[in-house]
Amino acid sequence: SNAVDRFESAGFPRAQAEQALAMIDVPEAWGAQKLRSASDLRALHIPVLAIYGTKDTLVDDAPAARAALASNRRARIVMLDGLGHSFQEGALTGVPDEASKLGPYLGSPRLVAVVGDWLRDALWSKSGTGIGQVR
Repeated sequence: SNAVDRFESAGFPRAQAEQALAMIDVPEAWGAQKLRSASDLRALHIPVLAIYGTKDTLVDDAPAARAALASNRRARIVMLDGLGHSFQEGALTGVPDEASKLGPYLGSPRLVAVVGDWLRDALWSKSGTGIGQVR
């Protein structure tokens, strides 16, 4: 299943999921993955969602991200307990070799829910002044 299907299964209307993903599927958004340092994060004044798994053995930047984004009111840092780097349920150790045995990458329903909630909050306003309107 693709990302739109996953958001739809999490309760988003299909049209809103497609619109939200289209808004972030742009070169500027993909360029954000090149951010590597706390100073890069500190310079952001846009909505930011930083998600970390507590069993991630590859990336341990959550404390630095939390400090760097402390002044950004639109930043959210989320720690997902028990998930490794690939955000799959059932991780025992979090080592990369384990991921091939755990099902789809980025397959945690908790991850989908966090991203869906964040997109709703970041992209739609209850007053109807955002990209879309929360129903």
